[in-house]
Amino acid sequence: MNDFIFITGSSGEIGVSICKNLLKNGFTVVGLDIKKNNIRSKNYVHLNVDLKKFVNNEIYYNKIKNSINKILENNKLKALINCAAIQKLSKFENLKLQDLKTTFDINFFSIVKIFKLVIRYMKKNHGIFINISSIHSQSTKKNFFSYSSSKAALTSFTKSMSLEFGRYISSIAIEPGAIKTKMLSAGFKNKKDLKNLKKIIPTNKIATPSDISDLVITLIEKDIRYLNGSVIDISGGIKNYLN
Repeated sequence: MNDFIFITGSSGEIGVSICKNLLKNGFTVVGLDIKKNNIRSKNYVHLNVDLKKFVNNEIYYNKIKNSINKILENNKLKALINCAAIQKLSKFENLKLQDLKTTFDINFFSIVKIFKLVIRYMKKNHGIFINISSIHSQSTKKNFFSYSSSKAALTSFTKSMSLEFGRYISSIAIEPGAIKTKMLSAGFKNKKDLKNLKKIIPTNKIATPSDISDLVITLIEKDIRYLNGSVIDISGGIKNYLN
């Protein structure tokens, strides 16, 4: 049996970085995403998954469920890592409820449903459940309601699972601050503000996806069970500012 690691959002910038880092360290990786990334490795499997459809369409859900079960029936699930996320910015008065629902479907409900699918495999192997949440779960900005509330739900979910399954599964949330991605750029209408962001962060650095993937690798390889229930702040210290 091989040790497999599942990653949602495997074609995003953070997801790709985590996949590559895991492969470099000898793990077999299954990426779940609607888009295929450019990773070519005999130890990488792409599973095409539309997470919105996965949440809302029972027939499609069962199709993906069968694919996941087929992969895991003869392999060990070492970890489930969730990077999948969308970010829809809007003034609350202009917010469409459908956009809010879509955000929660992808950022929260899809993760709940996938975790429910693989719990029995993870319990057998004392697996690790890692959710990439966000600094926005606690400290946010105007127009980020959909994104911040979905990430707050994800962090809360991680804490709850640490209580229910702590004997068998380590549940950990990672809350990054600014990471140099397209999603970060989309959150700044004024590109000058984005340039000034680096000066505000105490480390004088905007993190890269590799900073997140290095942390994920450490959590998986060290497998420190007492980290179960932890919410890890990786924001360069900016979270500690009063304003």
